[in-house]
Formats: sequence, C-alpha cells, structure tokens
Amino acid sequence: MKKENAQARAGGNAQARAGGNAQARAGGMKGVVVRVRPELQAERLKVVVTVRTDSGETVEAHMPDREVSALLPRSILLGSGTKAPLSLMDTVEPILARMTEGRRVRVWQFKERWFFSFQPWRGVRFLPEESHPSDHCEASSAG
Repeated sequence: MKKENAQARAGGNAQARAGGNAQARAGGMKGVVVRVRPELQAERLKVVVTVRTDSGETVEAHMPDREVSALLPRSILLGSGTKAPLSLMDTVEPILARMTEGRRVRVWQFKERWFFSFQPWRGVRFLPEESHPSDHCEASSAG
C-alpha cells in the first residue's frame, strides 16, 4: 500500500513539475558528476553537483543528507560536537571532489528541486574468479 501511494504521488508530482525533460520527470535520468560544490546554507553543509546527463544536458542537483553522511562521517571529522569551524570546509571540499566527481549517478526531481544518488549495489552480482573476463566491469565505470 505504501509503495502504491508513493508511486501515485510520484506520478502526480511528475505531471505537475515544470522544467526538465520527460524522462527525468518520469523516474530519473543518469549521468556523470562533473563538478561538486559544498555550500553553507543557514550554517549547514549542503552539497550541490553539476551532472552531465547521458543526453548531454547539465543539471545542478543536491546531494541528499544520507549520501553526505556516507561520504563524510561526522564522527570522524567532527566527533560528537555540533559546531564546526569554517576551516573544516578546506578538508571537506577535496574529500567530496575525490569521492564524487567522475561517478555515475541517477538524477531525479522532487518538490521543484533536483537530487542525485549513487548507483546501488543491488544490481551487482559477485562471480567466481574463473568467470569470463568480458563479464567483469572496468574500474573506470564502477561507482
């Protein structure tokens, strides 16, 4: 029931959205992150990226908080504190660049704002080493 409601809302929202192409509104599109830009908005870290889609368009998309948390473990970078020095941005920026730029992502729109997520692991199948070499992915396309 929840899944059906979410799909119905997504379908209704897709028809109501302005801008973007039909594929993006219908369920997302894929592309590669070409630039990452960490920003402070109301003293909070927000990450915006530029994605070049498979169709050649560029889209500015926001990194969801769960993705930020996965790339920047707060407990390691900040400990249990809730106040961060501005100088921490000098550490955060290169980490985000190395972990994000060049990666393949899915882009979608929600409430008039573009977001992206990294490719999930659920489509990956681990094979024994003796499998055929052409079945293996290249390191450059992983992500």
